[in-house]
Amino acid sequence: MKSICRKYCNYYKDNKVVDSNCFPILVAKKAPFYYFPLEDFKFSNNYEELKSVFCERCEYKEHDCDFQNSINPGLPCGGYIYFQHILCKGLITIDEIKRICETI
Repeated sequence: MKSICRKYCNYYKDNKVVDSNCFPILVAKKAPFYYFPLEDFKFSNNYEELKSVFCERCEYKEHDCDFQNSINPGLPCGGYIYFQHILCKGLITIDEIKRICETI
């Protein structure tokens, strides 16, 4: 999963151990496939529903999430952007993501 973080996460640092508290990464580990797009992807918050699926269950939301910061919001985590990318490509549906979340 480190490759998802490295490609998609603005908060990723090579010397930092990838933290398993990132809820989208926990979901990616449970996904029935692994797709790693080669092309670049620019985040454009098209899937607001991902917030309700991921952010509500993520341990970073309360204390360390720039994306949820209402005063100065930042980009979401790399796992969120990864899932937005594969949603845009039609490789997974929001309902499939929700079903995976129910297993965690």
